[in-house]
Amino acid sequence: MTRTFALSPTKKQLTLIGLVRRAQKAAIGHVRNGIKTCDVDKTARKIISHAGYAKFSPHGTGHGVGMEIHELPSLAPDSKDILRERMIITVEPGIYVPQVGGARWEDMMLVTKRECKL
Repeated sequence: MTRTFALSPTKKQLTLIGLVRRAQKAAIGHVRNGIKTCDVDKTARKIISHAGYAKFSPHGTGHGVGMEIHELPSLAPDSKDILRERMIITVEPGIYVPQVGGARWEDMMLVTKRECKL
């Protein structure tokens, strides 16, 4: 789990935090059995891109968790992975802007047939 907070935040910092939270919420809405992980990534990335921050979001939207903290499946633009029931994954979009700051919001969830469980 990752959370970003800022003490005495600027408007730009609050924008970044709000944006990654919206992107994460939208991506989580697509998590269920049989979905391509690249489509979950695309959902988050679309929100970030429409706000003009695509070049500041350099990593995938999430990954699997098992015996290691970073495992397959990969939630990334070029991933061919498919979500399956009982997988544990993270959804963690991030934006990092020089001289402004970075924001990431991460949750771990269980993939189920129709949705996910946080």
